[in-house]
Amino acid sequence: MIRRVLAALVFIAGGLLTWALLMFAKGYGASQAAMSAGAGSHVPNRDLLYICGFCSYFVVSAVGALFGTKPKTLKIVAVVAYGILLATFVAICASLGKGSGEGVLQEILTLSLIAAIYFAPWSVVWLVLLSRHEPNAPTQNT
Repeated sequence: MIRRVLAALVFIAGGLLTWALLMFAKGYGASQAAMSAGAGSHVPNRDLLYICGFCSYFVVSAVGALFGTKPKTLKIVAVVAYGILLATFVAICASLGKGSGEGVLQEILTLSLIAAIYFAPWSVVWLVLLSRHEPNAPTQNT
């Protein structure tokens, strides 16, 4: 039980950190756009959707870690959490530049690297949760 509570707390801390970092990046981006000669097309509601999407990953993960007691339940919650994360990532990549070209591909690759590095610690937490709840092989006493 303690491991599940600790994992839930780690996911909640990750969600708060993600929210704070994204709000900082949003404010920083808005200040940079205000200083530039021509602000690009910026859709604030879309930014809020992305922030909610990333934070939803952590909420689903925390609830699953806390209340998921069976290995099958934990696996389903992990798939749902990473599905939310993937959908949010795809939505961001789809909105990156409407034109084609090397610049858009470079932005997607950079975003992929940042996402992989940022979400790696929480992937490790999921791996620990899933490995700790796997049923042990029966021992034979012969």
